[in-house]
Amino acid sequence: MNRTRIRSLGLLLAILLAGASPPARAGDAVVPAPGDRVRIDYREVVTKRLFLIIPYKEREHLHVAGELVAITADAVAIRRDSDRALISRPLDGFDRLSVADGTRRHLIEGVLGGFLFGLLLSVPVAGPPDVEDGESQGDATAGLAVLIGCTVLGGIIGHQNVTDRWRRVPVPSPPRAAAVADRRRLGVGMVLRF
Repeated sequence: MNRTRIRSLGLLLAILLAGASPPARAGDAVVPAPGDRVRIDYREVVTKRLFLIIPYKEREHLHVAGELVAITADAVAIRRDSDRALISRPLDGFDRLSVADGTRRHLIEGVLGGFLFGLLLSVPVAGPPDVEDGESQGDATAGLAVLIGCTVLGGIIGHQNVTDRWRRVPVPSPPRAAAVADRRRLGVGMVLRF
């Protein structure tokens, strides 16, 4: 393979990777507000069946995403994306609360996946080297074209795949009882004058 092909392949890969989205920025903690897109991760006991006969229970990790409607003293209400139903989960009933913080494209994953797929396809096209004279039985240029084409196609598919970028936020704690507020009002004061 001559140097011009290697340079053009490197330039093509650099152009594809230049369009990748930057990593998430580290900043202040995001406070969820009504109207934000949120995701709640929780665990729930579900009944499953072994061999469609024997029932058993298992704690399964689930999540639900949607628009935040309200955060009350003891629950979080969201409108699900899937069916726009309004659901409410207790504050102590979920493990993690995340807020959507923009979107990201999967260009790098697409390029790498396309490259690996192209590598698998280009090996039979290029053919193994002949044992007697060391020459390849296939066409090396066609193998390289398959590799480059799959890499570019994987990059295009990855660039078109847009998902939310989630930022984990602390689960809001319920407000303390009235006794705590009364305790704050009580106090002893002392004034010293000389």
